Amino acid sequence: MGLGMLDAVALDAIASPRRREILRLVWHEEQTAGAIQRAMPDVTFGAVSLQLRTLVEAGLVEARAQQRNRFYRARREAFGAVGEILERMWDDALWKLKLAAELEETRRGPQPKNKRQRDDLMQELPHQLDRTIVIKAKPETVFRFFTDSARWAGWWGAGSTIDARPGGKVYIRHPGGVETLGEVVEVRDGEHIVFTYGYASGKPIPPGSSQVTIRLEPDEAGTRLHLLHEFAEAGARDEHVQGWRFQLSLFSNVVANEVYADAANSVDAWFQGWAIADDKAREESLAKIAAPEIQFRDRFSVLDGLADLTAHAGATQRFMPGIRMERKGQVRHCQGIVLVDWIAVDSDAKERMSGTNVFVFRPDGKIDSVTGIGNP
Repeated sequence: MGLGMLDAVALDAIASPRRREILRLVWHEEQTAGAIQRAMPDVTFGAVSLQLRTLVEAGLVEARAQQRNRFYRARREAFGAVGEILERMWDDALWKLKLAAELEETRRGPQPKNKRQRDDLMQELPHQLDRTIVIKAKPETVFRFFTDSARWAGWWGAGSTIDARPGGKVYIRHPGGVETLGEVVEVRDGEHIVFTYGYASGKPIPPGSSQVTIRLEPDEAGTRLHLLHEFAEAGARDEHVQGWRFQLSLFSNVVANEVYADAANSVDAWFQGWAIADDKAREESLAKIAAPEIQFRDRFSVLDGLADLTAHAGATQRFMPGIRMERKGQVRHCQGIVLVDWIAVDSDAKERMSGTNVFVFRPDGKIDSVTGIGNP
């Protein structure tokens, strides 16, 4: 492409008012996609990212990766005389009014009249699928499942991989051999990841035709995960609603299985703590596995706090000497809630009673509450 003229692809790229506005923002200094989107608050992050891709592919904007961010800058030398025209337009008050009108028309979604307009509208991705869930794990733990291929495959399927850096490849192998392809657009450690999404077969949507944004926020219960999947067509969006409902359910369980992998040892330490005779040693032992605000409920207990629990456990040794509890069988775990069967035996190892405890764990792995249900 010469300095004095632009080829058809480049001319088509700058025909879009949104892409011309992006060019203005990156004309004198490089910007991240996030900074560009903040300067265009009526446009989604996904739409900005796809518009940037068009400009990069047309040779009008260059992208530079730095750690997990990608910076964009206009290749001013590629514009030649057209660049001077654009600069005059950007300084012209009437042009600014015209641009505002064009952007409003694009936002409202005019009916496509030709291929270029259809492409522009597709890249606006006006149809959004939103879903929010809370996961009982810390944000930094949750985020690892979007950046590590082994963990990524754990909730998508064997063979799935992700290269979590701008421009990195996204590959998902669904049950039945269905394949999804994509490319990472932006990553911010512990906070969000953006990637394109489409099917290798081209159906129901081809690669690069939709975009997924995952955003994480700290929550009292762990991490609040926001999913935004943007589509060009409402029908494609609707086809993915149940899929994401199911997939994020799997995701939550896979994360929890890793976070609470040591649950059985915590449960064993819980029962052992009740048998420790020394008050201080008992409290120190229980403090390693239980939250300071630990709650315990059963037919004989309404306890709140570690001190209350420690004293109550000591009292059981005075009134029920020689009795100790132990886990019976494997623990059953689902998203931070653990069911445990137990028995209480005397000094002769004779079973005196039995029941089931419900353990609720915190995101940091400590026990938040226990409810005991004895057998008749």
